[in-house]
Amino acid sequence: MEIVLINDSNPSELMITLKISKAAGASSLESEESRASLLNEVGIASTQSLLLQEDIESKSIEIDESPYGQVALERHVYQSSAGGKQYVPLELKSGMLGVSTPRWSKMVSWKYSNLPSGKVQQDLCENHQRSCCRTHTQSLSYEVGQELLAKNQEMTCEVDLYFAQIKSISIGIDGAASYQIGRILRGHGGDTEFNWG
Repeated sequence: MEIVLINDSNPSELMITLKISKAAGASSLESEESRASLLNEVGIASTQSLLLQEDIESKSIEIDESPYGQVALERHVYQSSAGGKQYVPLELKSGMLGVSTPRWSKMVSWKYSNLPSGKVQQDLCENHQRSCCRTHTQSLSYEVGQELLAKNQEMTCEVDLYFAQIKSISIGIDGAASYQIGRILRGHGGDTEFNWG
């Protein structure tokens, strides 16, 4: 299998030609995995082309993580003469979290919210042909969580509930009986009276 990329100096246009042939004696699974690897290479090339549109005149090289693999990309980095925080237009315009593309961030953090980091690592390797260390999974998921918390703090919610309107509070343990202050309740343990008020 072979990839031919044609980019006639137009970063918004990427033509890809795939030459696919099954290797002699290869099983269907081996052929599918070979195609998945090829498609990951296409994904890397298209991600690189997309990110280049965000920062055309680039200076420093950094490795970015995408769902298809690592993408080496040059970028502008700005910092004031006094030092301090660096400003990277590419990362701000493309919505990247650190060195991770938005889709990679979403994919890894969703998997980590449903699976332990070791299983995320295994899933990425088996199903996406991507290697990812546990610490990257954990730190990326933490960054996604911080972004969500920052957005959540910007939201406000007004509740039209006044404590004077609350007449009773009920606490349930297993759903068999509900305990309320000042009432006699019937449950599995017989009748019980609570008078705390």
